This record gives sequence, structure tokens and C-alpha cells, in this order.
Amino acid sequence: MARIAIVGSGISGLGAALLLGDQHEVVVFEQALRPGGHSRTIAIAGHGGEIAADTGFIVYNDANYPLLTGLFRDLGVATESSNMSFGVSYDSGALEFSGSSLNGLFAQRRNLASPRHWAMLRDIACFFRDAPRVLETPGDPSVGELIARMNLGEWFRARFLLPMAAAIWSSPPGDILEMPAKTLVRFFANHNLLTASRHHTWRTVSGGSRRYVDAIASKLGGRLRSGTPTIRIEPSPAGGHAVVTSGGHPEVFDVALALLAEPTIEERMILGAFKFRDNLAVLHGDARLMPRRKAAWASWVYAAGGSEALRRMSVTYWMNNLQNLRGPPLFVTLNPHIDIPGQLIHDRHTFRHPVFTREAIAAQAPRS
Repeated sequence: MARIAIVGSGISGLGAALLLGDQHEVVVFEQALRPGGHSRTIAIAGHGGEIAADTGFIVYNDANYPLLTGLFRDLGVATESSNMSFGVSYDSGALEFSGSSLNGLFAQRRNLASPRHWAMLRDIACFFRDAPRVLETPGDPSVGELIARMNLGEWFRARFLLPMAAAIWSSPPGDILEMPAKTLVRFFANHNLLTASRHHTWRTVSGGSRRYVDAIASKLGGRLRSGTPTIRIEPSPAGGHAVVTSGGHPEVFDVALALLAEPTIEERMILGAFKFRDNLAVLHGDARLMPRRKAAWASWVYAAGGSEALRRMSVTYWMNNLQNLRGPPLFVTLNPHIDIPGQLIHDRHTFRHPVFTREAIAAQAPRS
């Protein structure tokens, strides 16, 4: 039996602790008082009782997340169907549409006579049909290079592909242009996003993602140490590694994951390739962050436009639609582009998201 330290109680840390805990002595160190990482549920008092809204992890599907699906099943965590539609509000409502229906695509009736809107729809169909070919060719162009190679128009680029990809990866649209095209196309293909139909069935945890976090935490008991920041991990003279926490008392483990005090050259190269970006998430009730036209409302809506369009990412999640929440409208907005009145804000939290650079993707490749 090994003594194993796991730093961080996100889904990877909690999942690993649960799997290893039956055969080994496992201790999970978590800096925050609340375990769970991006699985973060906020309880709001409603007229009909408590409303549990997620602000980080919200939805999943069985096809792409079989291990997570199995975890929920083993824990007895209830889930329910969700709605995953996408919409765009461009230039403060100058152009608005959603992909949820034909009515949503033409939420602005004047677009029925807009050659640019029809050209965008044609380019979307072209991208859905032909983009997978890049997976079969040598090399790996950037997303910007792929768009140019396929001769796709500006409206498709700025009003569809970049907003959708930026919302998926929580990155500014300009960064998406530099992203390896094969990574984007492979993700779209795996998630059935290269089609106007036959989408995966998305699900959400009933009562919020805190349900599975609480279930794992109860199994770990005292082995989960919340509010215990890890300062460093260093080799121990007695063998193994010592985990040094903010309390200053090192504990020796046979295996330790992350925060290496003396990384090898290879570890420096691999871990140094990963960069992160902070995104502010606000849980609120301000409908101004949604499209002006109700027909363009969708489960996640990207707001873009103006001189900052390539450098700024702002996306709003309609939580009532995603989590089947009753009561007043609830939204989670990443990086709000307008000020939200304080009385409409329920929670603010900064999440760190990985930046999918070419170097980061290469660092994930298997090594012999």
C-alpha cells in the first residue's frame, strides 16, 4: 500500500482519490475552503425554495464523457436532460441569431433578405462538410489559415466560428485564430458539432454539481483537507516526496502529484508549455446580457463586436434553460461587457482556464 498525495480537488483530483482510495492511503490537499474546483454550485433563495445554480461545470454527455457518466452512476448521483443551444449577439444587437431553430436563425426578419447572412449559412454548411478533411492531410494549419484555405467569409469567421470556439474554450477570438485547426475540428467532430442535427444529448446534475462533489467528499472524510494550501513538493531524505503546506509541516508520501520543487528538464518542458487565463464569472439576473430579441435567446450566447472583438471574450449561460431551473431568470456571464447592478448579482468568482496553444497541445502527446 502506497501513501499518495493529490493536490487539488477538481474532478481529476477527486476522481483519482476515489479510485486509489480503496487500495492506498490517499490525502487530498485543497487550497480553497470549498472542494470541487470548477464544480461550483451557488444556492439562491427563491419563492418556491432553494435554487441551486452551477457557475463552472454545468453539462456533459454520455458519448464524450463515459468515465464521468460511470462515476455519476456509481455514486448514485441523479442527472437530467439539458438544452445546449448557441446564439450570438453582435455589435450590441446589430446582428442576433441562434441555432436552436429556423426562427432563431432569422430572429431578425431583415436577414431573410440579407446576402451576407445567407452567405454565412452557406459557409457554415461548407465548413461542416469539408473541415474534417484537414484531419487526413499532413501538417496542421492554424484555424485562421484553415478559414482562408477554405475561402470562408468574414461573417462566418467573426459571427459564427470564432464566437462558438471562443465560448467553448473561454478564450478571446483572436487566440482561436492561432489555435491548431486539427484540435478544433477534432473537438467539433467528436462532439457532433459539425452537423445541424444528430447532436449529442446533453445532461446536467440534478441539484447542481455539488451533489457529486459532496458524495465523493463524504467517502473521503478526513482524507480531504480543504483550506490547506500546498506551498511546494520536494524530495524527502527518507525517500518519496514531502508535501509542504501553509502550516509549514512537511508530510512524506510515496507519490506526489504537482508543484514539484525540483522538476527535471523534461518536467519543466512539459509543464512550462501550459498557460492559463483568468475569466470572471458572474451569477446574476440581468437580462441585458442576453440578446435583445427573445427569438435569439439560447443556452449560451456570445456577445461580440466593436474594436475589441478579437481581444475580448464575453459569453452568457442561460441557467434556467441549461439546468431546468424554475423561478426568475438566472444567468452566468464570463467577463461581462456591461456593468451589472449590484442588486442583481448573486455571486462573483474568477476561474482559471487553460490556453490551448500549439505548445500546450504538443505537450499532451504520448511519450515513449
